[in-house]
Amino acid sequence: MDSEVNHLVFLHIPKTGGTSLGVTLRLSYGYRHLLHVGSEEILEAFLEGHDEKQKDVRCLKGHHVPFGVHERLDGSVAYVTLLREPVARVDSFHRMLLDEYTRSQFSIESLKEFVNSGHRTYTPNAQLRAVTGIENSDEEVGPQTLERAKDILEEYFVVAGITERFDAAVLLMKDRLDWPWPPFYVRSRVGSAGRKTPIPGGLRRQIRAQNQWDVRLYEYVRDRLNQEIENKGEVFQRRLRRFKKMNQLFGTLTRPFLQGFRSVRDWGKERGLVSLS
Repeated sequence: MDSEVNHLVFLHIPKTGGTSLGVTLRLSYGYRHLLHVGSEEILEAFLEGHDEKQKDVRCLKGHHVPFGVHERLDGSVAYVTLLREPVARVDSFHRMLLDEYTRSQFSIESLKEFVNSGHRTYTPNAQLRAVTGIENSDEEVGPQTLERAKDILEEYFVVAGITERFDAAVLLMKDRLDWPWPPFYVRSRVGSAGRKTPIPGGLRRQIRAQNQWDVRLYEYVRDRLNQEIENKGEVFQRRLRRFKKMNQLFGTLTRPFLQGFRSVRDWGKERGLVSLS
């Protein structure tokens, strides 16, 4: 990791590829220097310095690490994140609920019912809210929030990537954070890909309208990332092609172990041993 950065914070927005990036971060930092924040209590214990085992942590990841945590960390802090096309993200989130929480109401809700339900798990413009640190706020979002998000990305994020260009994003992270190893990862949710169904045009337009500020933020990040990649030239493209081939082999070798872990975790969810936070 860049010696000028004391802590890297991964802002994990649900269903953007964060589980896959988590594999990369584990390989890059190791268990000693990485903290997975699975609850607000874990984050608070770390920030208050109550856990001596956490004194060497250099990377924080997890859904419970919000933007703004840098204000309570010592030294230089940098963020990375991934965004995803909003309709695809909402659809993927709903399918995840269907797959993993089979005893809940989501097992009988269609996507249309879900986005009209007003349920606490569906928050329109969730990506914009996460980037600006207001995901738990009742604050309305609009043009000013979007501009604030752009300023935040420019000032605090060394890389803001998109799920659709995941390989390029992690390669940029390696370069900017001086990771010693290739940013290998294993694709998440490979088993659910075949259960996708086309989203009707009217429903797609409805979700885009509900998430209009996420759409604009995603398009901004996408266009900025594409320009960065283009500016890198052919050398970066060759490295990217080589990395993709290497990572395919890595995934083939390690995916069975990761799927075994997820099977155990999902078994716990089905029996109510793991709750939806």
